[in-house]
Amino acid sequence: MRRLIAVAFMLACIVGCTDRAVTRPLPDGYKVWVMNSDEIYVSDAGNELLVGPSLKKVGVTERYIVTTSDVAKPSYIGSLRTSDYSLIERSTRKVMTGMTEVEAQRELFQAGESMPALLDFRSYDSVTQ
Repeated sequence: MRRLIAVAFMLACIVGCTDRAVTRPLPDGYKVWVMNSDEIYVSDAGNELLVGPSLKKVGVTERYIVTTSDVAKPSYIGSLRTSDYSLIERSTRKVMTGMTEVEAQRELFQAGESMPALLDFRSYDSVTQ
């Protein structure tokens, strides 16, 4: 029930911020949402926020979206708080977060992938796969 409330709240935030938010497409319908300079997220095709609010870099492999995030500012009141490295398995939407670079590389290696180039959020238009 808590997750449902959190998802509803996040979707309400997205709808409320849509006029100002900038989205950038990622593969499989995923998107980067730039709400403002302090809140940047990745959502799935249904616009459920998966990673954020302090997204910094993103990269794409055959199976994963790889991100890095800073810790949310103390003034942030949302419930989504990912930090460090995150892996989003594109086909299942499974999110692994709070990983070190070594842990993320190990997970990718075990899946037969390597760490992609990670681009600053200002370069999201350049992410292709």
